Amino acid sequence: MGRWPRTGRFPVAMILVGAMVATAVALAALVVYDEVSLARIRPETQRLLTQGLPRIRAITEARAALRKVEGAANERIELLLEGNPDGLVATATARRAFATKLDTFRRLPAYPDEGSALAKIDLAVRAFESQIDGLAATLLSGNLKAAARRVRRQLRSATDQVDAELSNLIQMDAAHVVAHAARIDSVERIATRGALLLGVVDFLVTLIGGVTVVVVFWRHERFVQARQDELEFFSARVAHDVVSPMQAAFLALKRAKSCGDAQVETMAEKGIAALGRSRQVVDDLFQFARAGAQPDRTARADVGATLGALLEELRPQAEAERIELSLETIPPCEVACPAGVLGLCVANLVHNAIKYMGVRDLRRVAIGVRVQARTVAIRVDDTGPGLPDGIGDEIFQPYWRASKLPGLGLGLATVQRLVTAYGGRVGVSPRAGGGVRVWFELPRA
Repeated sequence: MGRWPRTGRFPVAMILVGAMVATAVALAALVVYDEVSLARIRPETQRLLTQGLPRIRAITEARAALRKVEGAANERIELLLEGNPDGLVATATARRAFATKLDTFRRLPAYPDEGSALAKIDLAVRAFESQIDGLAATLLSGNLKAAARRVRRQLRSATDQVDAELSNLIQMDAAHVVAHAARIDSVERIATRGALLLGVVDFLVTLIGGVTVVVVFWRHERFVQARQDELEFFSARVAHDVVSPMQAAFLALKRAKSCGDAQVETMAEKGIAALGRSRQVVDDLFQFARAGAQPDRTARADVGATLGALLEELRPQAEAERIELSLETIPPCEVACPAGVLGLCVANLVHNAIKYMGVRDLRRVAIGVRVQARTVAIRVDDTGPGLPDGIGDEIFQPYWRASKLPGLGLGLATVQRLVTAYGGRVGVSPRAGGGVRVWFELPRA
């Protein structure tokens, strides 16, 4: 396994892990900080909504009801002086409304520092009630003028006292409301600054991680480019080393072709054809390596011609193993890859089928082609022993081998890499009655 690239004195892995941990910590701290801030704001908001504002509203309504009692008493005296007894009903109604509003106010939770103010209100209300009761007694005595004087003097004074105490309590509650709002505002400002600070920290940490990733990718690109240059040089060297003896063999076979012996000439012609296909495979793989494993999208191969020529090359090996090698009728079609790559993929599959045939009575390898709308599917069926239970696509991994037969286990891996590079896919499945079907698809040209 390779090592992580290093940036400065520290490995990139440590920087990236540190950046991710710091980002997670910053986000967690931000969430916790927000929750703590909300926990401080909630009680203030709760008291503001359930205590401060409702008390101010209730006291204001009680003051309005108080003034209505005074007004009703004045109106009652005027009506009685005019000989109209309806004023008695109006005064009683206003008095009950005031008592109701006062009771509503008293049921609300009070602030701790309002005890003395509430006591003064109770004293003033009792004095007010006493004046109302005294007014009623004066009226019952029939002395309307005395009742009128009592309303204008004692009752008005008692009413003003209650109103003054209620007004004082409103001011105290208003001060509490302002204090609630100030504390909420203070916590909110602190929370905003803290959130901004944590956000800046999170941004900086993320920026450091992003810059590190960019540096890693930049260095990786340079590394890949260097490896591609090395691969191109190596491929050129291998191609030269392979093609040179092939050229010598080609010249020897060409001379043998003109020796006058018909059998030798036939064998020489087959050898020349095989060397030509091998040279094409070398050239195609060299171009593939030069492109940095980026295939030539303009390449195309005639499937029928390529597989027909390949069959003649593979048939002697199959006959040597007493295996019947067949090729189904192929409809006219082309695939988007070089002929050498197509032939190499099919040849690897056929070589594997022949190699792992084992001791079987029925010994057949069949190559089939199915032309589809956008792809061409090529399959190789054999009648061999099949794959072990539980084995599937892992056979396309490099160095995977199903037996101890000689080989490196790179044939199917090469097929998978080449087919995938040209936009196709590969697969394997067992066949009914024994054997294996290995297939691949390539885009139509």
